Amino acid sequence: MKHLWLNTVLNRPWLILLIGMLLITAATMGGKNLYFRGDYKVFFDDDNPQLTAFEHMQSTFNKNENAAIIIAPKSGNVFSKETLTLIKNMTDQAWLTPNSSRVDSITNYQHTWAQEDDLIVEDLVPDLETIDQQTIARAREVALKEPNLVKRMVSEKGHVAVINITVQLPDADTPKTALDTSIAVNDITGFIIKMTEEYKAQYPDHDFYHTGIVFMNHSFASEAQKDASTLVPAMFLAIIVVLWLLLRSFTGTLSTLIIIVTTIAATMGLSGWMGYFLSTATVNVPTMVMTLAVADCVHIISSMLFAMRKGKTKIEALDYSMKLNLMPVFITSVTTAIGFLTLNFSDVPVLADLGNLTALGIMLAFAFSVTILPALLRILPMRTPKLVTNNDSKMEKLADWVISHHKRLLPISFIVMAASLAFTFNNQINDVSTEYFDQSTAFRQSTDFQQENISGMSTIDFALFGQYASQLNSPKMLNLVKQFSDWLAEQPEVDHVSSISSTFLRLNKNMHGDNQDYYPCHRSRSWRHSTCYSMKCPCLMAWILITRSISTSLPPVLP
Repeated sequence: MKHLWLNTVLNRPWLILLIGMLLITAATMGGKNLYFRGDYKVFFDDDNPQLTAFEHMQSTFNKNENAAIIIAPKSGNVFSKETLTLIKNMTDQAWLTPNSSRVDSITNYQHTWAQEDDLIVEDLVPDLETIDQQTIARAREVALKEPNLVKRMVSEKGHVAVINITVQLPDADTPKTALDTSIAVNDITGFIIKMTEEYKAQYPDHDFYHTGIVFMNHSFASEAQKDASTLVPAMFLAIIVVLWLLLRSFTGTLSTLIIIVTTIAATMGLSGWMGYFLSTATVNVPTMVMTLAVADCVHIISSMLFAMRKGKTKIEALDYSMKLNLMPVFITSVTTAIGFLTLNFSDVPVLADLGNLTALGIMLAFAFSVTILPALLRILPMRTPKLVTNNDSKMEKLADWVISHHKRLLPISFIVMAASLAFTFNNQINDVSTEYFDQSTAFRQSTDFQQENISGMSTIDFALFGQYASQLNSPKMLNLVKQFSDWLAEQPEVDHVSSISSTFLRLNKNMHGDNQDYYPCHRSRSWRHSTCYSMKCPCLMAWILITRSISTSLPPVLP
């Protein structure tokens, strides 16, 4: 079998190339089925309990994908007529964002306050025409004391504000919906960036930043495209230079590049036929496959050149190289592929995809390096290297030196390996998605600015379910929600907590003439005058009715 294969490759190279190119072309056509997914679901199995719980929460309440615009006036004060006008105009225009469901900012925050027996609900900044120093002072006082705004819509110092746009993205579960999601993300980011550029020209004394899930998804896709257009060509260039320096053979360098290109094309094409998609993990497959394909080709070409330097003819040298390297290259490829296949034990599906596609590419690289590569070397002209009659090459001298001093080198190697192993304990696990991006990227700069001046972009949602209808209205349930919210707020990693309890507390204060004693701070562990919340108390009935009557105006708060 081995001799039949070798004779066919060496004696019928054109036939091998024809069959190989036909198969590669058929495989490459599957690339049209590839699509990119940058959403968070690619990191979880469909039956992952955390993903299941999150989707159940979203179906119960609402989706919370968002795009945020951070506005930082250079004056360091958000509460000025110019900045509030900017925020209000941008808030109103942001409602036109594709797929948007609501827009929140300090200007359209639904502020409630008592006026004798009436409960007034209105925007914190009602109209641009009414913005005066009194309105500004009132807005500042309310915003910097309101738990639903501080560290969410405005910084504690009042020097940075946020416009948050909630959007409804389609679920990227199929190729069609994934394409729809990508289109929606591009439409949303394109609209917001264009709108921001317009306001940046009108308000040059303000800096603008973009964060949120939508911009993170867009950054994953755009940065992956940048890597594909810069890193892969740069690696090709580096490979060409290194191959030329090491092999000093134009034919060997060209043949290696052909194997690399065809291997990557066939790998990605077959992945498309098999239903795979591109993700932040699988976009690295071409780079990994490229590395292994180069290694296979260099083994074969370098051995061939070595034999030619010893006086063998081109065909004899190629025959010698193939017989010498077939088994080593095969064993190396198989063991490396098995190593990547172990990623299937990972709980992250895209890492398993990375392992499978890389293993596929490695085996394709082996197949092409023992079929198409020797056929190319057989057909293409190759300059005969300088004849060498003794072992005077630098690499051979190095090999002789290593063999002669192996007893000394072995313990030194163990010491170096042990020292290197000790440094592995300094590695730290960091799975913060926003830190996947380099600090030079616009999205990373925006998220860093957000974290330093307002709060982090990462959120955790909790859903508290009662055992009977309207249980949320009971003092016991309200106390439970408040105590849990207060405990979360005290954790050192938490910047902001938003829950329904703060809305109830604010309405409680309004129903008692805006008496601050009825809005206990986070250190208070129970509701003040909780006897008022008996089902027979008229205060509760009025409270519920008023809450229902203005529920369309109040911002939704997910517990």
